[in-house]
Amino acid sequence: MRRSIVLAFYALCGLIALLSSVPPARAQQPATPEYDYVIRNGRVLDGAGNPWINADVAVRAG
Repeated sequence: MRRSIVLAFYALCGLIALLSSVPPARAQQPATPEYDYVIRNGRVLDGAGNPWINADVAVRAG
């Protein structure tokens, strides 16, 4: 019985040492969006009289 108490004590000490050596987690910075607006699967005209196409359009700083 005494041996199991000693082993439990050493295991607890090892666990405390392990947990105290881990650096604390840092709060993540909120991600800045890459684009201001995103239009998915929109109809895009090129202005040259060609038929429209389905495409994704992203606007940055606009």
